[in-house]
Amino acid sequence: MSLFFFHLCIIVMLLLLNIFTCSMVCNLLQPRHKSCGIH
Repeated sequence: MSLFFFHLCIIVMLLLLNIFTCSMVCNLLQPRHKSCGIH
């Protein structure tokens, strides 16, 4: 069960990192266009 939570934590961290990176790159490339997956 510990391994399951470990994998779940890694998946959640990767999802948050992916969303954060997407929004940061989108803000850097298109600072006036704020529609990159997060509304």
